[in-house]
Amino acid sequence: MLGEVDSILAKAARAGDTPDKVLEFIKEHAEEIIELYSRDDGHFAVETGDMIVLCVMLLKMKGYDPEEILAKCYPRFHEKLDGILKTKYI
Repeated sequence: MLGEVDSILAKAARAGDTPDKVLEFIKEHAEEIIELYSRDDGHFAVETGDMIVLCVMLLKMKGYDPEEILAKCYPRFHEKLDGILKTKYI
């Protein structure tokens, strides 16, 4: 699925999208997701998917491998959650 991002990036470049423009889209999507979720509107899931694609695009635009970044993030989230659980249930 992440392989699709390369073709999306090519189109985005032709459309003149820059990292700053992608960041703008991410902000807009975050606000829309919050609004839709608060109304219990299931369309928030589609908008969340759009935002995931935008985040992957941003990483790739700056030369990062999204798979490598996720591989670093998952253990960090486990550690953070373990810390929360320890303080909550001590």
